Amino acid sequence: RPVEIVQVTDWLLHRGHLDPTRLRALMLDQDWRVARERVERWLPWTNPRAASLPESLVRCIVVAAGLPEPEVNADVHDVRGRFIARGDLVYRWLRLVIEYEGRQHAEDVAQFQRDITRYGDLRADGWDYLQLTARMLTHPRATVLEIHRAMVRAGYDGPAPVFGAVWEQLMAEPLVQLRRPLLDDF
Repeated sequence: RPVEIVQVTDWLLHRGHLDPTRLRALMLDQDWRVARERVERWLPWTNPRAASLPESLVRCIVVAAGLPEPEVNADVHDVRGRFIARGDLVYRWLRLVIEYEGRQHAEDVAQFQRDITRYGDLRADGWDYLQLTARMLTHPRATVLEIHRAMVRAGYDGPAPVFGAVWEQLMAEPLVQLRRPLLDDF
């Protein structure tokens, strides 16, 4: 799916495993590849600052629904310039941080304590935050609507999300469906 192309490309870029210039050259050189056009179409949506697949997914569905694009893995400082947090997705102008809470945030005691402290620091400095989980991301439209509600509470007065053509294109089915293993045919 196109959204998965963006997610995987972000992941590879963030870790230094992919060079966009070499990828473009490969696509030009090997224009016969099945997904080439789809990769070319969605390459501008990639962001090497995205550190995880869920962060990429959230950014993509927000933008595909017509909401403003957030900063990715942006540092947040208090009024004195002291570092508070690095937010997964940040709407600085709304003082809103959107965080994906992976399982490790709940299972790692030290991480859990750091999160509690960080969220307290954000609140103390007047920032709002929205925590998202894997289960929430299984319902992308509902997730976008929840993000929009958080944005409105923070002062956003722009257009509401639209689940139109761009959304449908981003969430389109894969070009190739995997078949059952060949042994099942015998």
